Amino acid sequence: MNDLMKSELLLHDHLLDGRFAIRKNLESGGMALVFMACDTRDDSQVVVKLCTDEKHKKGFQEEIKLLGKLHHPAIQRLIAHGSYLGMPYYVMPFISSTNLRQYLDDQYRMPEEDILHFFTQITTAVAYLHHRHIVHNDLKPQNMLVKADGMLILSDFGLSRSIRHFQSRNVHQKTIWGSPVYLAPELPEGRAPSYAADVYALGIILFLLYLGYPPFFHNDLDTLIAMHQKQAPPSPQQLNPAIDPVMEGIILRALEKDPHMRFRDAAEMGRTVQEYQKSQQREIAERIIRRHPDMLAYDQETRPLTVGEKSAGL
Repeated sequence: MNDLMKSELLLHDHLLDGRFAIRKNLESGGMALVFMACDTRDDSQVVVKLCTDEKHKKGFQEEIKLLGKLHHPAIQRLIAHGSYLGMPYYVMPFISSTNLRQYLDDQYRMPEEDILHFFTQITTAVAYLHHRHIVHNDLKPQNMLVKADGMLILSDFGLSRSIRHFQSRNVHQKTIWGSPVYLAPELPEGRAPSYAADVYALGIILFLLYLGYPPFFHNDLDTLIAMHQKQAPPSPQQLNPAIDPVMEGIILRALEKDPHMRFRDAAEMGRTVQEYQKSQQREIAERIIRRHPDMLAYDQETRPLTVGEKSAGL
């Protein structure tokens, strides 16, 4: 498989499954190659993701199996899957778009209606996963594609697992699942991912949508983990008085250190946000939220992290 990593041209103009014609490389990483391709059945553009690391082959196959069970308009769709030179790949629709992280970079002033439009789509998609006993494990704006019509697509299920996957294993985990800025405080303690961990990440995202930056950030991983575990999140309303106290309460509840104090799952959090919207329709329609003009970029890397590992630029 190393030969494939060194020679990506092997796949160019190759017809996968007698159907998908590889056109160009979009992304190269340590675990996978991502290609633009053409579905010769209807000439549509698609994306092919090919596993390139034998160590991650099983996890990649689990991702394919999971995606095959998901059918939701706000969740990445699986078109086909197969094997190339003994390594698994899958095909998904090509979406000409930006991700939410990139989109938010230029949004210094956002109508609160727009913020809630995005967030309700996110909670609806995650609630769909939780209803099917799936934990996403890597919720962040980089993994949410913004289509031209303003609709979101939740993507990147490489760390997603059935809740039973964790319940059937040793509770103590040597690996931290997720991305550091969105990391629930119980995970570095070795506790298994849960719906509550996804809710914590949703709380970080909601904080970021309103303020323009996450509540905790540091370029030293150990320090950042300690902040999640021990430091109270800043008051959103003190940072921006335009934020309603009810919304502040929603954000801070999602960011509780004790997972049992958070919303039970994404569905409960989504219902609470919708109740807030209904109770303040007029105010929300008129409210403009001024976000920080320089969203801090310590949240770029996606990978499982070992406890105690230090990494700059997270």
